[in-house]
Amino acid sequence: MENIQWNKLGKDASNEEWLNEINRILEKIDLVTPTEEAIQNSDYDRGYFHDHIVTLKELTAKTLSSTEAIQRPPWSEAIKKLIDLTPSAKDLLMDSGFSEDDLEDIDEEEALYDGGIMDGVSDFHQYTADFCYQSFMNPEVSKRSDFTETLMYVIKQDSEKVGAGLSDDDLNELLNMEHVKNHKDYEVIKKLSDS
Repeated sequence: MENIQWNKLGKDASNEEWLNEINRILEKIDLVTPTEEAIQNSDYDRGYFHDHIVTLKELTAKTLSSTEAIQRPPWSEAIKKLIDLTPSAKDLLMDSGFSEDDLEDIDEEEALYDGGIMDGVSDFHQYTADFCYQSFMNPEVSKRSDFTETLMYVIKQDSEKVGAGLSDDDLNELLNMEHVKNHKDYEVIKKLSDS
């Protein structure tokens, strides 16, 4: 688990310090290739990415979902970096041994399922949309001028990367919350989520 410097994420931290600490944490998280240490120290129930997931849960619960964080200008940038940690099909297939040339000749989705890679995505939690959606559950987020743009970015990335659908419960819960349902752009957001 990452050593989070909470003092750099608190209310006394400047926006620059806050974003630098978020970046430092997220840059160490790789949901594609497990480290040798993770492979040696893991069992199937914990998964190879367990420490990363614990870090992301803690970061989401203590920081990214907080009103103080949401009121910071760089909050949206942090959320976008968080969703961008979710690997693409290409990332996972290349990590499992496929070459660029192989990918031109195969159905990526079929290869993910046939190779058991999607089982790992689900079992080892190799996606981050749920953390993003949980951060949007604080009603304060709907007051941000970039609320719609940021949420639509997360929804779009969630639908395009691996694990699409694994966070649907979180998205549906979010879309049924009053601060989202009453937002001026609700219909646009809902339409994107339904597509």
